[in-house]
Amino acid sequence: MPPDRSTAEPAAPRPGAASVSDRPAAPAAESGIVAAPPAAADEARAADLPDAGAEPAAGAGEPPLAAPDITLFQTLFELSSDAQYVLDPATHRFVLVNQSWELLFGYTVAEMDATGLTSHDLLSEGEHKKIDRRARRRVKPNPERYHLRALTRWGETRELELAVRRIRWRGRPLDIGSVRDVSSQRERERETDRLHMDLTTANNAILALTEKLESVPRMTTEILGAGSAEEILNVAARHLASPSGFGFERVTFYFIREGRLVSRASSTGRADTSYQLDGASDLARAASGKKEAIWQANQLFFPLRSRGEVVGVLAATLARADGERLEASPRARDAIVSVMTSISQNVALAIDHRELFEEVERQSVIDPLTALYNRRYLDRKLVEEFRRARRYGRDLTLVVVDLDHFKAVNDACGHAQGDAVLKGVAGLIRERFREQDVVCRFGGDEFVLLMPETAADGARHKIDGLCAAAREVPFENPSDPATPVRITLSVGITDMRSNPENHEQFWDFADRALFASKRAGRDRVTLYSPDLAW
Repeated sequence: MPPDRSTAEPAAPRPGAASVSDRPAAPAAESGIVAAPPAAADEARAADLPDAGAEPAAGAGEPPLAAPDITLFQTLFELSSDAQYVLDPATHRFVLVNQSWELLFGYTVAEMDATGLTSHDLLSEGEHKKIDRRARRRVKPNPERYHLRALTRWGETRELELAVRRIRWRGRPLDIGSVRDVSSQRERERETDRLHMDLTTANNAILALTEKLESVPRMTTEILGAGSAEEILNVAARHLASPSGFGFERVTFYFIREGRLVSRASSTGRADTSYQLDGASDLARAASGKKEAIWQANQLFFPLRSRGEVVGVLAATLARADGERLEASPRARDAIVSVMTSISQNVALAIDHRELFEEVERQSVIDPLTALYNRRYLDRKLVEEFRRARRYGRDLTLVVVDLDHFKAVNDACGHAQGDAVLKGVAGLIRERFREQDVVCRFGGDEFVLLMPETAADGARHKIDGLCAAAREVPFENPSDPATPVRITLSVGITDMRSNPENHEQFWDFADRALFASKRAGRDRVTLYSPDLAW
């Protein structure tokens, strides 16, 4: 709390100002203006400004006031709730101040006179220049108003409203003024301005957010129409980074893979980074799922949840202007966090559904025993590849493989052993053919291969190698370990040079070649030709 102003010690002289002991004593009167010490305040203040027009008292009693007495004006001066003063503009020294002024600033006239304080010393830096400029332009002694910042005896800065007028008293100019402390009022005005600015900023942020929200239905429509999980992620990243969307500088989707966060899609097109899942990064913290969102500088991190578990993280980087706008508006920031949380969950859910669908679809075209494609997939790919080869004049070879005497294996060793042989042959086929070759289990003990961009001559070499490998593999015989199961293959081959009219005839040609291999004694490869017997 500030010291009691009625007992406060006089302020120490300012640097460069004469001390009380160094300065000559203030004159008792100067051109009729008295600067009285506090001890003689009552008597001196009554005689400070003698009124030239006042009438002398008549008689011993209280005289009637034909005109206002100077003591009345001095009483009003002293008791005014506003701080009032009389200033010598030539020296910037205070001649008179009232009690409210002393309470506001903490100085008496005598203390200021003793320490050399002037009106400029009480003003904050640069404020006296404002007064001096207006004083130089003053042409008439009209009242003037100022808003100034001043310093009190206790080092406090006050914002003041001054009403001042210049008069002439006994031939010399004087400034008489009234001071009102408007610090609280100005602070309220500034607070109102800040609130108005915050409201304007919030409205602008909310407007910008509303514009961003308009892109959500478009993004949702594209996500629902995406053909794969990767397409879903790329659509979401593109929309979130688009200027017509959310306008993020960068958006990256990370998924948890073997204890690491691996980037899977990015708006920049690069998705080749990974981070430790147990690290101290913001990504790892988001992946823990303890918070719905992490906001760090201009970066946001949202956990991707699917069926109650965190499966990844959505990382988004804000443009600097957007970041500053949202930082200035907590309501808008909370709104975008809420929206982005919903988007991240919807994307995670869409990915989960798509991957589940892809798995179901994959299982529907995969043979569960051999993990090769099944007949359903072959039927579709045979039509696609045949039409492509026919349209562009490309090579295409169709190979049909049959296990010789497989029924005897099942009858002698059981179906479990038969399944082991089928899986073994499937492994041999998968090892020897390209990824772009379509390898299927057609059914039972029959396998089919579609070899794009390959003629029968090139396929024949690989098929011969497959047949040789099958002959050499001893399959375990649980019922008679000393006599392992051995298998041979019969194969029929055809290609586009056979000029099939359609894919059904293409298949018939390969099947006719397979029948020729079986009829010729099995364990052989036959290339289709028109003269093959049926």
